[in-house]
Amino acid sequence: MDRAELLQKYREKNEQRVAARSNMNNVNRATEQRTKDRTKKMKQLENNLKRERKKNEDLRSERDSLKRKQHHFKQKISEQSVQLADERASHSETKETLHHAEKHISALQAQLEAQRTELVHMNHIKELHQKQSQRIRDLKQHNQRQKETLWQLKSQPSTFSANAKKEIAQLNRKIHELHELKDVKHTPGSLVSKLRREMNAHNIDQLFTNGENQLARLAETAEELKKSKHRHVSNVSPSSPNPHTHYGHIEKKNGRLFFITLSNEAFQAVSNTDVTDGTPVNATIRNKIAYVNQVLYLNVRKTKKLARKKKTASGRRPRSLGQHIGSFHVLLVGSKRLNRYKARLEEHGLQVTVMNPYEENYHRLLHVHYDLAILLTAHAPHAIYHYFNTASAHVETMKHDNEENIVARVRFFAKQQEWRKDRVRERLFE
Repeated sequence: MDRAELLQKYREKNEQRVAARSNMNNVNRATEQRTKDRTKKMKQLENNLKRERKKNEDLRSERDSLKRKQHHFKQKISEQSVQLADERASHSETKETLHHAEKHISALQAQLEAQRTELVHMNHIKELHQKQSQRIRDLKQHNQRQKETLWQLKSQPSTFSANAKKEIAQLNRKIHELHELKDVKHTPGSLVSKLRREMNAHNIDQLFTNGENQLARLAETAEELKKSKHRHVSNVSPSSPNPHTHYGHIEKKNGRLFFITLSNEAFQAVSNTDVTDGTPVNATIRNKIAYVNQVLYLNVRKTKKLARKKKTASGRRPRSLGQHIGSFHVLLVGSKRLNRYKARLEEHGLQVTVMNPYEENYHRLLHVHYDLAILLTAHAPHAIYHYFNTASAHVETMKHDNEENIVARVRFFAKQQEWRKDRVRERLFE
């Protein structure tokens, strides 16, 4: 091999060496660049990781803050729930209190109406007392003038004419009548005597009311009082009630007598006089045994039977001889036997209004005038209690109702009212 070929080979190998070295340098530069890029990326990743960790820590702190807020909100919600439950309970209590207040207001209104009625009656009595006092003062002044006139006449010379003597006699009679009028006491005997003296053809029409002879009615009442007087087993007067005396009626069950009080309490009864089922009586209760003291009124069942037999030719039945109780207003509230009860009470001279709460509006009760209201609770709704003050003496409740019980209750109320009026008059004239 010649020198030129060797040189050529050497040059080629040198070029290859240079190319390889250049490639190696390129590779090294590329490797360094990649290393730098990797290092830069690693730094970026580390920075990113630090930022992410910081974000994670921020998120964790935010999460803890949110948890604390959530716990706080849960506590608030729990407190609000408890407060809401308390407010609901308070609202329920307020509603119930308002309902009781409305009921109490209704009762107070009814009581106020009763007190107004009683006040009107008291004012009427006061006016009558004032008028009577004024009349007595006028009569005293007139009497004084008559005395002065008589004194003047007596002081004149004794040469009186016949007319003067006649005038003096008239004046003396007038003075005597004025003295009698001043000291008059209205007894049944004096009233009958006065009626006999003053009754004439001009005023006879005043004795007839609604076509009924009041004298005949008065005579019937007097006969019944006389008959019932012999049936009394005690001299105790119902117009001055004994606190140990109870009022009610007699019921017979299985041949035994029971005393049923006005509050529907039952006691075994012992009576020394003949009593029938439904007879109104008063009794003294000792050791759960009722001892009958007094029969309150004459039973009129026989009278009603006789009245049914004595029908007139026109088919109308004559008026039953029921004992007169009074002329005040009675309100019956129920849904059964109202017309029968009304007819029975009207036979005793009472003014009766009936009301069926199942057929009529309750608000009608606010406009009905009554002196005594009887609630027949066995056939009446409980809602009617809102319209009455059951604690008032003018309102009665009755569970076991029949004609005799109702008449006895009304009679007892009338006796109580008479006793109260007598007490009021005594206070006014004290």
